[in-house]
Amino acid sequence: MFKDPGSAKRTAYEQGKFKSCDTTTALNRLTGIVGLPIAAKEREAIDDLAETRNALTHYGHTANAFAVEARAARVLRFLVDFVPRHLHPVLSTEAAVVATTMQAVREKLAYFRRW
Repeated sequence: MFKDPGSAKRTAYEQGKFKSCDTTTALNRLTGIVGLPIAAKEREAIDDLAETRNALTHYGHTANAFAVEARAARVLRFLVDFVPRHLHPVLSTEAAVVATTMQAVREKLAYFRRW
């Protein structure tokens, strides 16, 4: 998703030569423009994981691996519901791949629920 949709060009997208929007902007677009429901608790989990990712990537922040996995699991739980409910119904050629991938994610997510 382009930071500035007015500057979006397919060639820039295909070449990966564009500035993408941040997580907050993407979530605002999904709720405000598309009308998809994302609860405050879910937004908080996504924002928390995004902040952790940025700290790890840009500042060399060292975090407890179990804490990072727990944050990721919260977001995965949201996605396991969100993808089939809101994205899968509008897919065409990718539908089978998405269904298979989501099943694999559900199976792996069971590992995190054991903690």
